[in-house]
Amino acid sequence: MERDPANWHRSLMIEAGLKDGIELNAPVLGVENGRLGAVGRVTELGPHWAKVLLITDELSSVAAYIPASSGRVCSKAKADRTCS
Repeated sequence: MERDPANWHRSLMIEAGLKDGIELNAPVLGVENGRLGAVGRVTELGPHWAKVLLITDELSSVAAYIPASSGRVCSKAKADRTCS
């Protein structure tokens, strides 16, 4: 995994790509302290690499369904790198 030093909060590169079964626009999830969370989505692909647009990027948004609330949730990153 690597990040662009000038835009570290926007995207990252992972060492998995088309030949590893990664698909364009696929969601990218991560685990922290045993909990699964959204990281971003795949925006570019190569044979063995993928670029991931992070949910903290101002161009990113996330939609989710929460069964307990009987509703949908949509969040969009803001310019200050927080979510609304």
